[in-house]
Amino acid sequence: MLSPFRTGRTTALVLALTSGVAFSAFLPGDPTRETSPAPVATLWPCVDSAHAAEAGFYAQPPMREEELARFIDGFPAFKAWSRKTGDRPAPSIDATGTPGFTWSDGAAAKARELGWQPERFFFVLGKAAACLAVIENDEDYSAKARPPDMPAVSKEEVALVQRHLVSLLRATS
Repeated sequence: MLSPFRTGRTTALVLALTSGVAFSAFLPGDPTRETSPAPVATLWPCVDSAHAAEAGFYAQPPMREEELARFIDGFPAFKAWSRKTGDRPAPSIDATGTPGFTWSDGAAAKARELGWQPERFFFVLGKAAACLAVIENDEDYSAKARPPDMPAVSKEEVALVQRHLVSLLRATS
């Protein structure tokens, strides 16, 4: 199965966060089917456990539960702003080939308006999208197999997103 990151679907996943399109529309399989996330125990081989290997934009402390909850609460306002302005932040690859994130000055201002430092807001957005890709695809996204624009995610981050999956999907639809 092709990774959504390899096929350009990473951008689609992130755009889904800002456009309100259901994530399932960008994932393999029937987009109308109900999905149950796989238990974290079955996902652990699919993720990197160490953040130490991350460089560049994603060399930040791991996403915390209170941050994800705050992101979920504020994201509908960001999504509405993005729809209105047509401004779409997106995953990127920096000059050294490491995953990053690109956003406009307007998107940074909106993140600040929501009480976030833009770097952290888009970090949480990128990590949440990567965790969703792991959960939905149950792919082997080890360092060798991970697409270049996809950040490494820990099993703890995947478990965190799984715990908040319903709320996260509601906030993005």
